Amino acid sequence: MALFRSKEGGILDAIRCDEQGHLIWKWRPSADGSRTNKENAIRCGSSISVKDGQAAVFIHSGVSDIIYGPYTGRLSTDNMPVTAGLIGAAFAGGTPFPAEVYFVDLSKVIQIHFGIGFFDVFDAVMKDFSIPVSVRGTLTFQIKDCQEFIRIYGLNELEINSLSSRIESAVKRYIKTAVSNCPAEYGISVVHIESKLNEINIRCEADLRERLYTDFGIYLSGLDIEAIEPDRSSNDYRQFIMMTKEREIAVSQTKLHSQISDIKDAQRMDSEDAADRKRRIREEEQYERHLKTQSQYKDIHMVNIGAAPHVSTPPPVPVTLFHIAENGVSTGPYDINAMKLLAVEGRLCADTLVWKNGLTEWVRADSVFELKDIFVSPPKLPK
Repeated sequence: MALFRSKEGGILDAIRCDEQGHLIWKWRPSADGSRTNKENAIRCGSSISVKDGQAAVFIHSGVSDIIYGPYTGRLSTDNMPVTAGLIGAAFAGGTPFPAEVYFVDLSKVIQIHFGIGFFDVFDAVMKDFSIPVSVRGTLTFQIKDCQEFIRIYGLNELEINSLSSRIESAVKRYIKTAVSNCPAEYGISVVHIESKLNEINIRCEADLRERLYTDFGIYLSGLDIEAIEPDRSSNDYRQFIMMTKEREIAVSQTKLHSQISDIKDAQRMDSEDAADRKRRIREEEQYERHLKTQSQYKDIHMVNIGAAPHVSTPPPVPVTLFHIAENGVSTGPYDINAMKLLAVEGRLCADTLVWKNGLTEWVRADSVFELKDIFVSPPKLPK
């Protein structure tokens, strides 16, 4: 700290800060027998040097002036308005005036490597199970707003290590809470918590930037959560993995049973459909045999009453019988004339599903050769 004499013979101070390791450092005048014993006595005209990245704060009775570096000059009422009321005219501006000078280091970019030892994180599904998890990372910050920083801490000397320790404790508490809430928030198993590292980092950085400014007056320039690591050697981890595998096997078995049940239901429905088709074929064959028996009985009856049998009469024309699907139910059988009446009544349309002997499945009515003429519309009348 340099000293030099004024024209009046008083000793003037060189106000500057060359200290390292302090964020806030209080300047004190040199001890000298010819000057005041008051620690905060400052002479107008003393030189002041503020380095780039520093701020010099002059305080008197709660009123402050701040000089930001780089700056080199002498104290006067022109560049330090706070001195105007402190220097009496009777002393021609030369008397020592009471004020405190603090230097705030705004240049330091401070980096903290932090580690959070193993703590229990509970699973989102098996809520009674937890496994130990640790976190490590790096925090980077600096002071940007000198006035806000002073508002929070006051003007007390503050070392970097002391502030770093406070900030590290606050950051650890917040990150520990964020990691503990991760399984429930993202709906994941606690063993998969590492997969959400990036999302957790982004969220914590945004929240901590606001919190650290409000609580500590610092600017968070970066947060890097490097690892979120479950303790894979712990008994809790091994037990949880075993329980998880058992649960996955149970879920797989449940799905398999469900799939087998669905297959059986489909097979049963196919069997019922096949039985229904066989029943319809059997009914039609029985009906055709019934018609043939009636014709034969008629010929025998005519012979018995003395009528000459119509030997030359040809056998009856084979009749094609149809079934139609109405409201999901099979109805019939119907011959061609009955089908025409159904069409007139609106019960038989071109897209109605029909079936006859010889078909392997139900088809549209307009695709059956015998029924095509039913759906033919007359041409338009000539104009």
